[in-house]
Amino acid sequence: MHRDHNKPGYGSPPGFWKDEFFVQLADSKFVCTDAFPHDLSYIRVLDADLHEIVYWSIDEIREDPVEVLGAFFGAMKGSP
Repeated sequence: MHRDHNKPGYGSPPGFWKDEFFVQLADSKFVCTDAFPHDLSYIRVLDADLHEIVYWSIDEIREDPVEVLGAFFGAMKGSP
């Protein structure tokens, strides 16, 4: 995981970042990324308490899209 040093660290503080777009999932998790008109530079999933579960930079997505997308969907699904 390569972090953008201009953004907060893992779940600290919990919540949404400035200029971030998010979608709430049915189980109260959130999928977040850069809001328009910014280019996509990351995707992340937050739990219902707004703590980050996972984060991927655009470089990681480009490097191994199959693995990242599999893990991304797994993070969205979470535990039954």
